[in-house]
Amino acid sequence: MLAACVVFLVVASAQTQVTALLNLDRETEEPSLSLDGKTLAFVWCKPDYSCGIYTRPFAGGPVTLFAGKDGHEGSAYSPRWSPDGNMVAFNRFYSHWETHLFTRNASGGEERDLGNVCLGQASWSPDSRFLLTSRETKPEDCRPTLYSAITGQRIRQLAQTGDSATFSPDGRTLAYADGKTLKLLHLDTEYRPTGPAAILVRDPNVIREVLWTLDGKQIIYQAMGDVYRIAAHPGARPQAIPAPSDQLAISQLLTDGSALATETTQIGALWRADLSSTPPKIETVTNPVCTPGAPDCSPDGKTRAFITTRTGKSGIWLANPDGTNERPLVKSIPGFTTGWKGDGVPNLVGWSPDGRWIAFTVFPAHGNADLRSYLYVVPSFGGVLRRLAKEAYALYNASWSRDSKSLYGEQGWSSHDQSHGVESPIMRVDVADGEMTPLGADGIWPLMSSDGKYLYFFDRFRKLSRIPISGGSEERFWDQGNFDSTCAIGSRYLYLFQEPPRDSPDQVRGIVRFDPESKTATTLAEIPFRPRFAYLSPDERYLYFGQQEDPKQRVVLVNGLF
Repeated sequence: MLAACVVFLVVASAQTQVTALLNLDRETEEPSLSLDGKTLAFVWCKPDYSCGIYTRPFAGGPVTLFAGKDGHEGSAYSPRWSPDGNMVAFNRFYSHWETHLFTRNASGGEERDLGNVCLGQASWSPDSRFLLTSRETKPEDCRPTLYSAITGQRIRQLAQTGDSATFSPDGRTLAYADGKTLKLLHLDTEYRPTGPAAILVRDPNVIREVLWTLDGKQIIYQAMGDVYRIAAHPGARPQAIPAPSDQLAISQLLTDGSALATETTQIGALWRADLSSTPPKIETVTNPVCTPGAPDCSPDGKTRAFITTRTGKSGIWLANPDGTNERPLVKSIPGFTTGWKGDGVPNLVGWSPDGRWIAFTVFPAHGNADLRSYLYVVPSFGGVLRRLAKEAYALYNASWSRDSKSLYGEQGWSSHDQSHGVESPIMRVDVADGEMTPLGADGIWPLMSSDGKYLYFFDRFRKLSRIPISGGSEERFWDQGNFDSTCAIGSRYLYLFQEPPRDSPDQVRGIVRFDPESKTATTLAEIPFRPRFAYLSPDERYLYFGQQEDPKQRVVLVNGLF
C-alpha cells in the first residue's frame, strides 16, 4: 500500500544486460547448468500452480520434468548438477516444515534421501564424490556438513554454525555464511578442516548466495540484494558490484563471465484515459514522455528522477526524459543508526511544484517488523540532504503542497507503542525548518486540492473526506468506503478508482469522476486491474495511471555484471 501514489523505478546499468532464458508461463527460478554447458535445470511453477524441477537443452528445445512432488507432497527445488554431469542434487520442502536433500542420476532412476537439511542449496565437491550442505539439527540451527554422494551417508560436520556453504574449485577451501559474517575454512585432501575458520567479511546484513569465481581467487556474495566481490584471503576488502536490480539472486557463474540468476520482476505499464472523449479512450503509453505531474518528472518535463542500485548502493539519479545525460543526485541513501541498523529502501515522493526540491522517504530494508519511515528533501540541482519531521517515528504517503513550502503525510507509530491505537494523524511538515503541525484529523493518503484550500484524505475505512488547510472541521464526502486509495486531483474533479465488491472474483475497477461540490460520482470507464498511482496532465485532458503486477520470478542470463 505504501507505493500506491508514488513511482518506484529501478534502472539497469548500461553495461549490464539481463536476458530471460525461458519463455514459459508463470514463474521459473533457481537455474543450474551442467558443466558441459548443454543442459539447464530449473524450477518451474506452472499456471496450475504445480511446481517441479525441469530440464531443457541450454540452446533451446523441449522441456522435460525431472522431479515433481513425491508421495509425501514434497516440492522439489534448488537443482545442482554434479561436476561430472552424472547426477543432480536438489531439495524437497514438506508441509511439516522440513527440508530434505536428495540426489538422483541425471538420466533418471531412484531418488536418494540424504536427510533433513536447511533451506540453502548444496555444493558438490570437485570430484563429484561428496555433497556439502547445512544439516538442520533443530529449527534455525544450521551446521555445514559433508555427505557421501555415493552412499548418501553423513560423513562429518565441518563447522558449528553456518549456511550457503560452497567448495572452492580445487576443493581445498570452504566458504560459508554465518549470519552476517563470511567465513573461510581450509580443508585437506580428505575434506577435513586443517584449522579454525577465519572471518573474511563482517556485513551489516545477513549474507547469502556465496559463490566462488572459477579461478578460485575471489568470492561473490550477496547481502540484502547488494552484490559484492572479495579476494579469498584475510584482510581483503569487499567491493560492491553494480547490479541492474536489487531483486537478482545469482546462482551460478559461467565460463564466459556471465551468470545465471533468478530475477524478481514487477512488470508494469503506464496507461492513460482521454477524458475529452465519451467514454474515455483508454490505452497504454508505450513510450511515455516526462509528463509534468508525474512524481518522477520535473514540473517543466525536462528531467526525470529515478532510483537505482547500479553502484551497489541505492541512490537517486537524474536523466533527460529520453534516458540520456544520466548523473547522480544522491549517491547513497541514508540508513538507520538506531534500533535495527543498516541500509534503507528509498521511495520517491516527487518533485516540488516549483521544481526546487525532490522529496523521498526511506524504509528499513529488513522487513515489515520495523515500521519506521523517514522523510528527506534534497535540492533538485544538487546539495545537502535534509531530514524533515525528525521527531516522527514514521511519516507515510507524503505529498507536496501547491506552494512547495510544505509536505503533508500521515504520522505512524511503533508497533510497540499502543497508546495511539489505530490513529494516524495528518501532519503538515514545513520544508524550511522541518517542523510538524497536526491538522486535527486522522486519515491516510492526504492530497491537496488544486486551489490549495483543502486537503483530501481517506479514513481507515476508505471513506473520503477533506479538511480546510486554514483550519476547521473535517467534511465527509463519501460514506460507502469503496474507493481505492489511488487518486488524482484536478481543478474541479477528483478522479478515483472504485473497488469491486468483496465477493467479486475479478479485479475490475471503475474510473470515477467525483464532484466535491455536488458530491456526485460518475463512473467513466472500467479497468481490469488495480492501479498503483494516478496523476493528471497539466491541461487535465489525460488521466495517467500505472499498472503493476505482483512480483514474479524468472530465470535470466546476466552479462556484464562481473
